[in-house]
Amino acid sequence: MKKVKKSNICWGIITVIMLNAVLMAGCTEKNETVSQSVQELTTEKQDQDESTNNSSVESDEPDESATASSGKPEEKSPEELFDEYCSKEYSSAFSEDADATEMLTKEDPVDLDNDGEKEFILRNPVYGDRYYDCKDGKITLLADSDGTADYCSYVTYKDATWIVHSDTTHGGREYYQFDKYDGDLNIVESFNLYWTAENEEEKNKTYFFNDEEITEEEYNKYYNEIFK
Repeated sequence: MKKVKKSNICWGIITVIMLNAVLMAGCTEKNETVSQSVQELTTEKQDQDESTNNSSVESDEPDESATASSGKPEEKSPEELFDEYCSKEYSSAFSEDADATEMLTKEDPVDLDNDGEKEFILRNPVYGDRYYDCKDGKITLLADSDGTADYCSYVTYKDATWIVHSDTTHGGREYYQFDKYDGDLNIVESFNLYWTAENEEEKNKTYFFNDEEITEEEYNKYYNEIFK
């Protein structure tokens, strides 16, 4: 049996030790690499979760633009309110075949209550006008006729609009009532002008202004000033 030199044994041991060291170093490096990769994956996952959570929070917040666009319905204009009212209430009255006492026509709006805003007018050839105030989403009847003895119209007198109720189609009298309205649809001033006769032949007329007797000349003067 051959003898093995001690030097060879020493180099063998050293070689084994070095190989083990290399292997251990490789494993350590590999473990560190794996650990780093796991840490990076964990961090990336956390970032994704935070991003998802943030997206969820943002989606739960109300969309102001959507809220603004889907808020209260847009209020109708006075013209739209009036047209809708006429279509519902008086659709047949605008027909050419309607009876004269029921026939209506739309007239140009006029400021009838002296507030700077125009009111709407429906006119009947027999009974006169109906006046409507349309604002704040509501339609209010300002004035209308009550038959041939109460014909409704309007005049401009002393820089204001006056609504007139008149009776001029019956024998023995001719009567005019004048009312001035404010923007709240209240009558703020009134006066009357009329004459009466003893019979339908209209002889011996008596003339009045604000229920006080006046002369025929004074009556004619008032009449011409008002209805000029």
